[in-house]
Amino acid sequence: MASVGTTLRRVFARPLGLGLLPLPLILLSSCSTLSYYGQSISGHIGLISRAKPVEAVLERGDPPPGVRAQLMLSQQVRDFAVEMLHLPDNGSYRRYADLGRPYVVWNVVATPELSLEPKNWCFLFVGCLAYRGYFNRDDADSYAAELRAQGMDVQVSGARAYSTLGWFDDPLLSTMLSPQDWALIDVIIHELAHQKVYIKGDSPFNEAFATAVAHYGVQRWFETHNQPEAYAEYALAQERKVDFHTLLATTRQRLKGLYASSLPEEQKREGKKAVFARLREDYAVLKASWGGYGGYDAWMAREINNAHLALFATYHELVPAFLAMLRLNQGDLNAFYAQAESLDRLSREARHLEVASYLPQAPAVQRATFTPEAQ
Repeated sequence: MASVGTTLRRVFARPLGLGLLPLPLILLSSCSTLSYYGQSISGHIGLISRAKPVEAVLERGDPPPGVRAQLMLSQQVRDFAVEMLHLPDNGSYRRYADLGRPYVVWNVVATPELSLEPKNWCFLFVGCLAYRGYFNRDDADSYAAELRAQGMDVQVSGARAYSTLGWFDDPLLSTMLSPQDWALIDVIIHELAHQKVYIKGDSPFNEAFATAVAHYGVQRWFETHNQPEAYAEYALAQERKVDFHTLLATTRQRLKGLYASSLPEEQKREGKKAVFARLREDYAVLKASWGGYGGYDAWMAREINNAHLALFATYHELVPAFLAMLRLNQGDLNAFYAQAESLDRLSREARHLEVASYLPQAPAVQRATFTPEAQ
């Protein structure tokens, strides 16, 4: 195990998702209080101390059948990621930790009352980010309460995955396991993609890149294993995700227009309520078009505010463009990785414009990604 001194220099965590999708980084902040450093260090060490080699856990013979199957799958995916996707070959996800809780960390995101611009915190290694995470839910809730007392819109969301971007061999966590095989395949590939290409301080780029690699990787997995039915299940989930993201993007645009207007603040507040009410109405229509599928009901059931939408673009805006870039590289992953990594030379704005320039190719890429017959 690393010493506390080494941990102070290196440790950081990345929870995947805001209760909806995969996605932000939780890191130690150079401007954080000592208590925040303490919970981050102890939380990380706690995870590492629980981890045992997956092979040893399987040899004991005591994991429940569902867990056993997922552990076996995780090791197959780990090999596949190296051999077929050229992702890092290290000890990540070769050890398993049963956390006994639903999430590994909890993210706090906050925005002003009449803005979608999230509050930023500055962290070691990755720069300033728009989220702050805690290994203990009570700590996250306590900090969220402080921000609400300042009049901010706040959300606290649990995240299932943890990554150190290659600083350590990340353990496979019980929170990453899922009844759907594709979900485990997706999260492992996503996290390893972060170890392959990561640009400091650019979460929209990093998250979209890793998401695109995961989409491609899951497709390749099911093709290689000749499992069209399983891929069809994944494809349907991704199609619904795109539909839901489109709904949220429309809502964001309505709110941005409202907040940028010259209306008095009180009218903006009333308009904000109307926009969120319309979101619920539009979701009911979308759900009906899905035949009643309620996979996003829990997300919609909570009291939604600006903070729930603030980081939406961080995870999804550039994904179609990265898929287009990969397609134009004719599936040459090493060339794709090199091209993505080379964009580190550009400013953040120029980098996003460069990636977005591939968007005209995106519709065809998305159809190919979600339709097995297209291959």
